[in-house]
Amino acid sequence: MILVGGRVRAVNVYVNTDKLAAYHLSVEEVRQALIGQNLEVPGGHVDQGAQELVLRTMGRIEKASGFRELIVANQNGYLVRIKDIGHVEDSFEEPRGLARLNGKGAVSLIVQKQSGANTVEVAEKVTKRVGQLRSVLPSDIEMFIVRDQSRFIVRSIEEVKFHLVVAALLVASTILLFIRDWRTTIIASTAIPASIVTAFAFMYYQGYTLNNMTMLG
Repeated sequence: MILVGGRVRAVNVYVNTDKLAAYHLSVEEVRQALIGQNLEVPGGHVDQGAQELVLRTMGRIEKASGFRELIVANQNGYLVRIKDIGHVEDSFEEPRGLARLNGKGAVSLIVQKQSGANTVEVAEKVTKRVGQLRSVLPSDIEMFIVRDQSRFIVRSIEEVKFHLVVAALLVASTILLFIRDWRTTIIASTAIPASIVTAFAFMYYQGYTLNNMTMLG
Protein backbone atom coordinates (compact mmCIF):
# COMPACT_ATOMS: atom_id res chain seq x y z
CA MET A 1 0.00 0.00 0.00
CA ILE A 2 1.09 3.55 -0.75
CA LEU A 3 -0.09 6.55 1.27
CA VAL A 4 -0.13 9.90 -0.53
CA GLY A 5 -0.91 13.20 1.14
CA GLY A 6 -0.79 11.89 4.71
CA ARG A 7 0.85 13.78 7.57
CA VAL A 8 3.45 11.90 9.58
CA ARG A 9 4.28 13.09 13.10
CA ALA A 10 7.79 14.40 13.53
CA VAL A 11 9.77 16.49 15.98
CA ASN A 12 11.30 19.37 14.02
CA VAL A 13 14.42 21.14 15.25
CA TYR A 14 14.88 24.71 13.99
CA VAL A 15 18.38 26.13 14.40
CA ASN A 16 19.21 29.83 14.65
CA THR A 17 22.32 30.40 12.51
CA ASP A 18 23.35 33.51 14.44
CA LYS A 19 23.34 31.60 17.73
CA LEU A 20 25.25 28.76 16.07
CA ALA A 21 27.92 31.20 14.96
CA ALA A 22 28.08 32.70 18.45
CA TYR A 23 28.87 29.26 19.91
CA HIS A 24 31.20 28.43 16.98
CA LEU A 25 29.09 25.40 16.03
CA SER A 26 27.92 24.01 12.71
CA VAL A 27 24.70 22.41 11.57
CA GLU A 28 26.58 19.14 11.06
CA GLU A 29 27.55 19.08 14.75
CA VAL A 30 23.89 19.53 15.68
CA ARG A 31 22.92 16.71 13.34
CA GLN A 32 25.53 14.38 14.78
CA ALA A 33 24.34 15.19 18.31
CA LEU A 34 20.75 14.36 17.37
CA ILE A 35 21.81 11.08 15.78
CA GLY A 36 24.15 10.04 18.57
CA GLN A 37 21.82 10.81 21.48
CA ASN A 38 18.53 9.62 20.04
CA LEU A 39 18.94 5.94 19.33
CA GLU A 40 18.48 2.51 20.84
CA VAL A 41 21.56 0.32 21.20
CA PRO A 42 22.06 -3.31 22.24
CA GLY A 43 22.46 -3.71 25.99
CA GLY A 44 23.88 -7.22 26.11
CA HIS A 45 22.08 -10.28 27.41
CA VAL A 46 21.03 -11.88 30.68
CA ASP A 47 21.15 -15.61 31.36
CA GLN A 48 18.05 -16.82 33.16
CA GLY A 49 18.29 -20.54 33.62
CA ALA A 50 17.81 -22.20 30.26
CA GLN A 51 16.77 -18.90 28.70
CA GLU A 52 18.86 -16.04 27.40
CA LEU A 53 17.21 -12.62 27.43
CA VAL A 54 18.42 -9.94 25.04
CA LEU A 55 18.56 -6.40 26.44
CA ARG A 56 18.50 -3.10 24.65
CA THR A 57 19.02 0.45 25.87
CA MET A 58 15.92 2.61 25.39
CA GLY A 59 17.52 5.84 24.19
CA ARG A 60 14.76 7.20 21.97
CA ILE A 61 13.44 10.64 22.91
CA GLU A 62 9.64 10.54 22.74
CA LYS A 63 8.71 14.14 23.59
CA ALA A 64 9.76 17.47 22.10
CA SER A 65 10.80 18.70 25.54
CA GLY A 66 13.47 16.01 25.63
CA PHE A 67 15.08 17.36 22.45
CA ARG A 68 15.31 20.85 23.95
CA GLU A 69 17.61 19.52 26.68
CA LEU A 70 19.79 17.52 24.30
CA ILE A 71 23.48 18.46 24.62
CA VAL A 72 25.22 19.60 21.43
CA ALA A 73 28.64 20.58 22.77
CA ASN A 74 30.66 21.18 25.91
CA GLN A 75 32.49 24.50 25.79
CA ASN A 76 34.73 25.11 28.77
CA GLY A 77 32.35 23.31 31.09
CA TYR A 78 29.23 25.00 29.70
CA LEU A 79 26.80 22.53 28.10
CA VAL A 80 25.33 23.94 24.91
CA ARG A 81 21.85 22.52 24.45
CA ILE A 82 19.37 22.61 21.59
CA LYS A 83 17.30 25.23 23.41
CA ASP A 84 20.34 27.54 23.42
CA ILE A 85 20.71 27.57 19.63
CA GLY A 86 17.14 27.13 18.39
CA HIS A 87 13.72 25.75 19.20
CA VAL A 88 11.84 22.46 18.85
CA GLU A 89 8.32 21.82 17.58
CA ASP A 90 6.21 18.69 17.86
CA SER A 91 4.73 18.85 14.39
CA PHE A 92 4.71 16.89 11.12
CA GLU A 93 7.23 15.90 8.48
CA GLU A 94 7.69 18.17 5.51
CA PRO A 95 5.14 17.02 2.91
CA ARG A 96 6.67 15.28 -0.12
CA GLY A 97 3.40 14.44 -1.85
CA LEU A 98 0.01 16.00 -2.41
CA ALA A 99 -3.42 14.47 -2.93
CA ARG A 100 -6.54 16.46 -3.82
CA LEU A 101 -10.15 15.46 -4.46
CA ASN A 102 -12.70 17.86 -5.91
CA GLY A 103 -10.29 20.72 -5.31
CA LYS A 104 -9.80 19.92 -1.61
CA GLY A 105 -6.91 18.37 0.27
CA ALA A 106 -7.20 14.62 0.72
CA VAL A 107 -5.29 11.50 1.70
CA SER A 108 -4.99 8.81 -0.96
CA LEU A 109 -4.41 5.17 -0.11
CA ILE A 110 -3.26 3.15 -3.11
CA VAL A 111 -3.79 -0.60 -2.71
CA GLN A 112 -1.76 -2.75 -5.11
CA LYS A 113 -2.36 -6.44 -5.52
CA GLN A 114 0.49 -8.91 -5.34
CA SER A 115 1.66 -10.70 -8.45
CA GLY A 116 -0.69 -13.55 -9.29
CA ALA A 117 -3.56 -12.26 -7.15
CA ASN A 118 -7.04 -11.82 -8.62
CA THR A 119 -7.77 -8.14 -9.21
CA VAL A 120 -11.55 -8.48 -8.84
CA GLU A 121 -11.27 -10.50 -5.64
CA VAL A 122 -8.83 -8.01 -4.09
CA ALA A 123 -11.03 -5.07 -5.09
CA GLU A 124 -14.12 -6.70 -3.57
CA LYS A 125 -12.33 -7.22 -0.25
CA VAL A 126 -11.05 -3.64 -0.22
CA THR A 127 -14.53 -2.29 -1.03
CA LYS A 128 -16.01 -4.35 1.79
CA ARG A 129 -13.37 -3.08 4.21
CA VAL A 130 -13.98 0.54 3.16
CA GLY A 131 -17.68 0.09 3.92
CA GLN A 132 -16.81 -1.15 7.41
CA LEU A 133 -14.47 1.80 8.03
CA ARG A 134 -17.06 4.36 6.95
CA SER A 135 -19.30 3.40 9.88
CA VAL A 136 -16.61 4.18 12.47
CA LEU A 137 -15.14 7.36 10.98
CA PRO A 138 -15.97 10.81 12.39
CA SER A 139 -18.78 12.67 10.64
CA ASP A 140 -16.39 15.21 9.06
CA ILE A 141 -14.30 12.53 7.31
CA GLU A 142 -15.50 10.90 4.10
CA MET A 143 -14.12 7.95 2.15
CA PHE A 144 -14.44 7.51 -1.60
CA ILE A 145 -13.17 4.90 -4.03
CA VAL A 146 -11.71 7.04 -6.79
CA ARG A 147 -10.19 4.40 -9.05
CA ASP A 148 -11.06 0.72 -9.28
CA GLN A 149 -9.46 -1.38 -12.02
CA SER A 150 -11.82 -4.27 -11.31
CA ARG A 151 -14.73 -2.28 -12.76
CA PHE A 152 -13.19 -2.41 -16.23
CA ILE A 153 -12.53 -6.13 -15.87
CA VAL A 154 -16.10 -6.84 -14.70
CA ARG A 155 -17.54 -4.79 -17.58
CA SER A 156 -15.27 -6.60 -20.03
CA ILE A 157 -16.46 -9.98 -18.72
CA GLU A 158 -20.10 -8.88 -19.07
CA GLU A 159 -19.40 -7.78 -22.64
CA VAL A 160 -17.78 -11.14 -23.39
CA LYS A 161 -20.84 -12.95 -22.03
CA PHE A 162 -23.15 -10.80 -24.13
CA HIS A 163 -21.18 -11.34 -27.31
CA LEU A 164 -20.99 -15.09 -26.70
CA VAL A 165 -24.79 -15.27 -26.51
CA VAL A 166 -25.20 -13.09 -29.59
CA ALA A 167 -22.63 -15.12 -31.52
CA ALA A 168 -24.35 -18.39 -30.62
CA LEU A 169 -27.73 -17.05 -31.75
CA LEU A 170 -26.30 -15.69 -35.00
CA VAL A 171 -24.53 -18.98 -35.78
CA ALA A 172 -27.68 -20.99 -35.13
CA SER A 173 -29.79 -18.60 -37.20
CA THR A 174 -27.32 -18.69 -40.09
CA ILE A 175 -27.20 -22.49 -40.14
CA LEU A 176 -30.99 -22.73 -40.03
CA LEU A 177 -31.37 -20.09 -42.74
CA PHE A 178 -29.00 -21.64 -45.27
CA ILE A 179 -29.03 -25.36 -44.46
CA ARG A 180 -32.68 -25.49 -43.34
CA ASP A 181 -32.08 -28.53 -41.17
CA TRP A 182 -33.20 -28.47 -37.54
CA ARG A 183 -30.97 -31.39 -36.57
CA THR A 184 -27.80 -29.69 -37.84
CA THR A 185 -28.87 -26.45 -36.18
CA ILE A 186 -29.38 -28.16 -32.79
CA ILE A 187 -26.01 -29.94 -33.03
CA ALA A 188 -24.20 -26.69 -33.84
CA SER A 189 -26.07 -24.79 -31.12
CA THR A 190 -25.13 -27.47 -28.56
CA ALA A 191 -21.48 -27.58 -29.67
CA ILE A 192 -20.93 -23.87 -28.99
CA PRO A 193 -21.77 -23.83 -25.22
CA ALA A 194 -20.15 -27.24 -24.83
CA SER A 195 -16.86 -25.93 -26.21
CA ILE A 196 -17.08 -22.84 -23.99
CA VAL A 197 -17.72 -24.91 -20.86
CA THR A 198 -14.83 -27.23 -21.78
CA ALA A 199 -12.48 -24.28 -22.31
CA PHE A 200 -13.37 -22.69 -18.96
CA ALA A 201 -13.09 -26.06 -17.19
CA PHE A 202 -9.59 -26.50 -18.62
CA MET A 203 -8.65 -22.96 -17.51
CA TYR A 204 -9.92 -23.68 -13.99
CA TYR A 205 -8.00 -26.96 -13.85
CA GLN A 206 -4.79 -25.21 -14.96
CA GLY A 207 -5.24 -22.45 -12.37
CA TYR A 208 -5.92 -19.62 -14.83
CA THR A 209 -8.24 -16.74 -13.95
CA LEU A 210 -10.29 -14.38 -16.08
CA ASN A 211 -8.11 -11.43 -17.02
CA ASN A 212 -7.48 -9.31 -20.08
CA MET A 213 -5.25 -11.92 -21.75
CA THR A 214 -7.53 -14.92 -21.15
CA MET A 215 -10.59 -12.96 -22.24
CA LEU A 216 -8.87 -11.97 -25.47
CA GLY A 217 -8.02 -15.63 -26.00
